[in-house]
Amino acid sequence: MSGVETDRQPSSNKRLEDLFFVGVIALAPAPLFATSMAYFGLLIVAALFCVYVAKNGWRRLRLLPLDFPIAAFLVVRILSTLTSLEPVLSWKGLEKSGLLLAYYPLAHMPVSRARRLAGIYIFLAATVVAAVVGFVDFALGDVERVASRTGGYTTFAEILAVALCLILAAAAFSSGRRRAWFGAAALLPFGALILTFCRGQWLALAGGVGLIGALRERRIWGVLLLVAAAAAIAVWLLPAGVASGRFSLGDPAFENYRDILWKGGLAVVFDRPLTGFGPQTIKVVFPYQTRFYSPVAGVIGWHNDYLRLAIESGLLAVAAAVWIVVASTRTAWAAFRAEGGDTRVRALGLGLLAATAAVLVSGLVGDVVSDPAMLVVFVILWGLSAPLLAGHVKGGERDT
Repeated sequence: MSGVETDRQPSSNKRLEDLFFVGVIALAPAPLFATSMAYFGLLIVAALFCVYVAKNGWRRLRLLPLDFPIAAFLVVRILSTLTSLEPVLSWKGLEKSGLLLAYYPLAHMPVSRARRLAGIYIFLAATVVAAVVGFVDFALGDVERVASRTGGYTTFAEILAVALCLILAAAAFSSGRRRAWFGAAALLPFGALILTFCRGQWLALAGGVGLIGALRERRIWGVLLLVAAAAAIAVWLLPAGVASGRFSLGDPAFENYRDILWKGGLAVVFDRPLTGFGPQTIKVVFPYQTRFYSPVAGVIGWHNDYLRLAIESGLLAVAAAVWIVVASTRTAWAAFRAEGGDTRVRALGLGLLAATAAVLVSGLVGDVVSDPAMLVVFVILWGLSAPLLAGHVKGGERDT
């Protein structure tokens, strides 16, 4: 299935595309400013897609590389919820994963190349605005570290890292004044990312930048030096409440340190290997409890996306997630390597490769991938990009 646009569309389909783009505009800034806006945007795109399919739009659908992997992942999450130790508790986790369904209308509606790219640029512009808002809150002393209005600082840092990968990839495919504009656009998100004090996301950005430098523009490796310098200064200025020390199991001052969490996770990960214990069950299955104090009381995740997925939904979910990564990487790589193709689409392919690398790196030390805001980001970027990268979107525009 894929949304395919011809040069001449019936007027009714054109009106549907116009309305659909309104939904995209509402959806693109949502992960950074308003969760309710995300659901509003998702509702618009889902409803219009149903109308499109009902009007014989299904005849024009073609298979895209991510269609089956995402469906397989959602099926496994449903099985994991049905077999959960606490099905009612796990239902909330399944609701979050359900946001991935919005990928299908975004990927399969007949929307032009220009509007798909515009939706992605709107998202990138929103990250710049959100960075400004975060700076203001931080400068006024309202927050201890930069964060967004809809999520925590870690999720915001991850979104910034993903956006920076896309912006820097676009810069790598540009020259002159256009490259300067992309470089300027990266400054505010970069500064905001540093002031989130999220070290895992600093490392994630370095991984994405390193990949862009290796594949396209070696001079962009200079950004790695900037990351290192900014990170060193940030660590020196780290607020005392953020740079807390290390506590041991059972200490009333316990915080969610990764060594304890990972040791606990590894102790149970193979107890239910196929479908896991169920989404959102960390407080049920965390094995380390003391007689007087439960150190997991304030912990919301395993601080490792791979470990969390294996514990919650088993090895079947891990296999489906690997399928998603492989399919998306192959699609982005093919678009990036398409000599003579639209440079904007090639840059998008490179940016998504780098963003995927960044997410994979940060997944080693955090629980951000399953956050609703990150799922909406995935839906926006891959839903709008998938038919572009696969070369299924026409519309009378020339490749540049």
